[in-house]
Amino acid sequence: MRLIIRDNAEAASSYVADYIVNRITSFSPTPTRPFVLGLPTGSSPLGIYKSLVEKYETGLVSFENVDEYISLSPTNPQSYASYMHDNFFSHVDIPPQNINLLNGLAADLAAECSRYESKIAAAGGIDLFLAGLGEDGHLAFNEPGSSLASQTRVVTLTEDTILANSRFFDNDVDKMPRMALTVGVKTVTEAKEVLMIVLGARKARALKKCVEDGVSCMWTGSALQMHEKAIVVCDEEAAGELMWKTVRHFKSVEHRESSHDHGRDQSLSTRNDLGTSETNPKTATGPLTPEATPKATAAHTSPSPISPVAETAPIILAKPVEPAQSSVYTALEKEILAQPVPKSHGLLGLLGTSSFPPIESAARHSQEPFRAQPQSHSQSDGHTSDGGSEAESEYIDLEPDRMASRLSDPAFAAEALRRLTPNPEEGRK
Repeated sequence: MRLIIRDNAEAASSYVADYIVNRITSFSPTPTRPFVLGLPTGSSPLGIYKSLVEKYETGLVSFENVDEYISLSPTNPQSYASYMHDNFFSHVDIPPQNINLLNGLAADLAAECSRYESKIAAAGGIDLFLAGLGEDGHLAFNEPGSSLASQTRVVTLTEDTILANSRFFDNDVDKMPRMALTVGVKTVTEAKEVLMIVLGARKARALKKCVEDGVSCMWTGSALQMHEKAIVVCDEEAAGELMWKTVRHFKSVEHRESSHDHGRDQSLSTRNDLGTSETNPKTATGPLTPEATPKATAAHTSPSPISPVAETAPIILAKPVEPAQSSVYTALEKEILAQPVPKSHGLLGLLGTSSFPPIESAARHSQEPFRAQPQSHSQSDGHTSDGGSEAESEYIDLEPDRMASRLSDPAFAAEALRRLTPNPEEGRK
């Protein structure tokens, strides 16, 4: 299903009229091969019929070889038959024998519906069905709850539909029929193409339900989601309750298809400020190796104090980094390099070991119960605190790490000696 959004009702109606004319013209109908067109009644198609009449008067289209099938007909013979005659048939060159209306006065309405379906099938099916959408989401007069597999039949109109269509009967609901003959949902969806016109803010909720929600018999217009060639045309007011994501998607699809029709390139644009790489991974011969990959030009050649991997991993850039363009990066590196970094572990040196609390082995926790923090700076074994923090007083009876004396860096060794840890081999004394 496609969604076409136009600024107003006039623009939407003009789009639909142009589409119908183009389809009839491209079909090139003949007396033995007519173009089968399904037409609705109501207020929404009025602008379409007016535009089609104007195009006929200017010689852009002929309806001489077009078979018209009207989607519904109430029991009152003066209603929609007169509507179609006054607004369209009497203004174009369609032969009377090509107009196919349901007979609401037939003695056997079920047989009349069956005859209508057979006539559509004998014509080869409907080539293009123009549909409207009710405020309650009904398609033709397939009211909420209608089967999505329904065909032409007798339906009972809801109160909402009676009120909405009473304008065609002098705004008198008592004159409005309570039952109607209408093509079914399946009859519409079996057409080769379906156009649905939706106009006005009063249809906004129904349009949202039929486009964004799932297919449901309570919103029979949603059945068009399952049609391969269905187009919904609406104005801005009818699209008022659609999500912005929905509107943006369908407008982008229309824009790209329009650009494709005009022969414009549909490839994504390339940003010029990124430059071009000397080596294109898609076109380069042979496997992509670090030797064949351009590297960034750094402002210095000092080894990285943080990660030795950064010295060998290839970095793919669109263009080399000039020293003048990397002042911020260079200043940051200088600030990092200015800090004293032990050779044994750069990251530990950058963070500073003095920020870590003393470490006590898990073995000691498993051997001894939890010991509350002492309130004094002296211990029972005679060791006395040197005035350090309370956290250090808890571990005053621990011995220095014997591995600290083997460190080659004096600064790092001194830091390690300051941290007291238990001797895992000898245990506590």
